[in-house]
Amino acid sequence: MLWPVLLSLAIIARASSSGEDQHPLISLSADSDNTALAGEAGEASVARWNCTLRGWVRAPDLSPSSTLPGEARLAANGTECGDIQSWAVGLRFKERAIVKLRNASIVDFPTRPVRKPYNASADQARMSVDYEDIFQSQGMYIPHKQDEYDIAMVAYNLAIAKPDLWVVEGVERQVFDIQKDLPFGPNASADGVDLAQSFHVHTPATNFPPIEDTTYSGHLLNAESLFEYYLNVTLANGTSIDVPAGRAGFIPMPVDLPLREWPISRIMDSPRLQQKTKEEHEYEWMMKEPEPPKCDANSTALFNLTLSTVPIITPGENITLHLTLTRRGNGSEHPSVLNVHFDTEKDLDWARSRADATASGSYDELQSARSKQKRGSARYRFSDYGAGKMLKIRTRNQLETDRDRREKAMNGGSQGGSWSSGPHRGPLRTGDGRYDFENDGEVAVRDKYDFTVDIQVPHNVLPSFNGTFHSFQPRLRFNLHTVFLCDVLPVPAPLIAPAADVNITAQRDAEWTEAELPVRVKPNRPRRDHSGLTHTTEFDVDVSLPLPTDLVGSFVAYTDASAQSPFISLNDNPVDPVFQLLNHTIIPETAGQLKSSRYNRGRDFGRYMHCEPGVWGSTGRGRCNIGGGMGHAAKLWQGKEILAELKREVELGVKGKVEHIPEPQGEREDPWGGFDEIWF
Repeated sequence: MLWPVLLSLAIIARASSSGEDQHPLISLSADSDNTALAGEAGEASVARWNCTLRGWVRAPDLSPSSTLPGEARLAANGTECGDIQSWAVGLRFKERAIVKLRNASIVDFPTRPVRKPYNASADQARMSVDYEDIFQSQGMYIPHKQDEYDIAMVAYNLAIAKPDLWVVEGVERQVFDIQKDLPFGPNASADGVDLAQSFHVHTPATNFPPIEDTTYSGHLLNAESLFEYYLNVTLANGTSIDVPAGRAGFIPMPVDLPLREWPISRIMDSPRLQQKTKEEHEYEWMMKEPEPPKCDANSTALFNLTLSTVPIITPGENITLHLTLTRRGNGSEHPSVLNVHFDTEKDLDWARSRADATASGSYDELQSARSKQKRGSARYRFSDYGAGKMLKIRTRNQLETDRDRREKAMNGGSQGGSWSSGPHRGPLRTGDGRYDFENDGEVAVRDKYDFTVDIQVPHNVLPSFNGTFHSFQPRLRFNLHTVFLCDVLPVPAPLIAPAADVNITAQRDAEWTEAELPVRVKPNRPRRDHSGLTHTTEFDVDVSLPLPTDLVGSFVAYTDASAQSPFISLNDNPVDPVFQLLNHTIIPETAGQLKSSRYNRGRDFGRYMHCEPGVWGSTGRGRCNIGGGMGHAAKLWQGKEILAELKREVELGVKGKVEHIPEPQGEREDPWGGFDEIWF
């Protein structure tokens, strides 16, 4: 049931303001099921409260030692909204981590069934079906032995899900939770409420972590954080309702980073030398990777990549990498193209420490899918799929690019980009770089290459940072794609002169075929058409956000015992500013809280789905305008600034830029649609 679209809860009737028979106050938060039960003489009764609540907050991203403005909005619709007595804006930050380990005391652990190659069974079944049988009742369905695997896999999934097979640990740190009561203005009525109130957030000299834009939860382990604004609505009977109002971002100050010794050299991981896991062997027939050609079967080729000095990187800047690639070996494998990608690794430190503390040796096997490309690296074995990007507003250039793309689509143009010819040579994104050893396919074959690669660092790359349960480590990831010069295109069989040991019947079979022109093989065709492999490696680098010029004094990490929390006021110069100490207590999660994700996808995803047409806030497309719960407060603030800029340009009569303020597209059933336009 959707939280802000159809809020159902019990109205708790209090008999009196005092006495033992008084019902307790009910507080509904984002973690609750939004339903409360109460009744007389122990009987439970549920009443439907006819009032839909939505909340927004728009405010810039926070930073240490700052006072920043913000605005909160509460919109309510329904015949019983007159029960609302007060509202407050809140800001909270909490973190959690979870890990699921195999119970070392279990001897008979369920064994995963092995999938048999599909073609072997399907071809046999296909030949046994008479498709011309007029009484054939199976239609196009072909029975095959894969059905046996499906049945066995269902049984395995049921067996592996038994809780006693696992040791699941989850912990949480509620760093801070602050609120500020807001005036209950004149726009409240019995049928609806639409209130907006400005406020200020005062942040002490505490360095909180950067917030991830998107979090990928793992099946066996995860670490996530929740940094969000919310509205707390109090009803006449004392019921307190928690309405999510938007995600908050934080711009941390640069942290002290250890000096790295440069240059650094790495022997790139070769597919020839990697040991395949049991799972990869099982699915090898489905996802077969390139193999060396027979002409290079008994040869070797190793590639050593050296990266010269890389200074501390600032997001958004352009950097030049000075690289040296050295080839060793007696084979015909040579470099073709080197692709570079700027990424950030999310190291789940707490989960990794719990895994290291157990006596079970099966964790690596369970993590085989996660560690597929990181064999031999103990640190990355417990890392997440990647940390994504930092929650941050888009630059003006990005906003203009997005606008141009939408305009092109509206005018009938294509939104797709052009692809360059040749494998591994697609368009580069921000954070990518490339060096093409072939150029036009005629580069001399050497054993050493000195070259440079230019990269534009993404503006929202996550910086180096250590948190309570996880840390961020930026890195440069290199993929070297090679070619085998000994490999040539196959020559059609009819053009081959019969050898003495060739079966004459097989030779004639090849000649007695339908007509087709033979392939014309160029003697000096580009090397990129040859077969090849992909060698990989990665280098840790340091990313630090720029230091603001107006920052005064030092700051402390939010993991320090003296770190303080922000507070909220109604003006930018409060009389008695009070910064409270942060909470450092780490508590174990209860059985009901042991979820892969509780803060992000696990809590928010369902709110946008299954919205009934005609419901207040519905867009008529199966989704609802639920408010700012999943939005980024700083992007809403940025939208307010852009709208103000457009209005100023219209008022000044600027020609050639803005003719009018854009109207919202489509019909709105929201009675405050004009207000929603700049809040959603």
